[in-house]
Amino acid sequence: MAQLVKLDDYISRYQLDVYRYSSRYNRLKAERWDRLKNDWNKRKERYKSYAYDEIVTSSYGIETEKRTIGWKRWLPFGKGNNDKKAIREEDRLSFSETFERPISSIEALKKTFHEELYSFQLNWASSTVTEKSYVKKSYVYDPFLAFLVKKLPDTYFLFYYPVFNVRKAQIELDIIIVTPTDIWLLHALPGNNQTIYQPYNDRFWVKNQKPEEEKILNPTIAVNRMKSVVSDVLREKNLTYSIKTAIIAKESFIDLPRKDHRLAIYDKRTFLEWFEPQKKNRTPVKHDQLKVTGAILSQCETNSELRSEFINDWEKKKDS
Repeated sequence: MAQLVKLDDYISRYQLDVYRYSSRYNRLKAERWDRLKNDWNKRKERYKSYAYDEIVTSSYGIETEKRTIGWKRWLPFGKGNNDKKAIREEDRLSFSETFERPISSIEALKKTFHEELYSFQLNWASSTVTEKSYVKKSYVYDPFLAFLVKKLPDTYFLFYYPVFNVRKAQIELDIIIVTPTDIWLLHALPGNNQTIYQPYNDRFWVKNQKPEEEKILNPTIAVNRMKSVVSDVLREKNLTYSIKTAIIAKESFIDLPRKDHRLAIYDKRTFLEWFEPQKKNRTPVKHDQLKVTGAILSQCETNSELRSEFINDWEKKKDS
């Protein structure tokens, strides 16, 4: 699961210290999974005389339903859990204390864990201990954001539509992924299997989704602008890193009259050619990768506000 280091212009814990939080994320993830798995195994063994698997599919509900009546006593980290160890707020994974339903198998437990881990990622990408930003619902339900975070390796650092400060102006970029060996700059085209993108001229493409047709700005313009901005950041910080660009239409089609070798384009037919090598990349996090990620973060705009509890503390100190 990739690390979401920057989302829009939201406050991110990685901005505080990318070295610290990148390693902390992996540690907390491993610790949480070990505790969750061990607790699930113990509880299943403890209640085996009650036919645990039957409980899952009984009148209490099935795994696809969200009923909670009579379930909490069967769930990991619910009432009766003897683990009272205090966890610092910044180390606490933002998970529910109980699941909404019993978990029937280790595969189902993994799936539930990954869903909660994704929520944790959104939390870290929009808050710190003292500050928070408000996340748009469109991001919470963004399928491509969820896909990238859930499917790419832990060693990939994801910037999703970050806002940059460039020469006293704010510029919204697209998707930046810092891998252990490269920076990928992606422009994602939305659509479905009925959507076809075609070049119109140097400035515009046509998005054809019958019965509608509309002109969109040539995506290569956005990609080139993104490459220029990121290259300038690296140059100012005296950093050298491979930069790759691509236009991606994961669920739709791109119809080019001829292959342009200057463009890396992946649509529904070829998306896996880009994705599979990324998914299988087992290269560990590199020091230069962290330096590059930190340099890019330093140029990102942030809008946030103090948490209410810190506002109250600040006002008390001000009045005293």
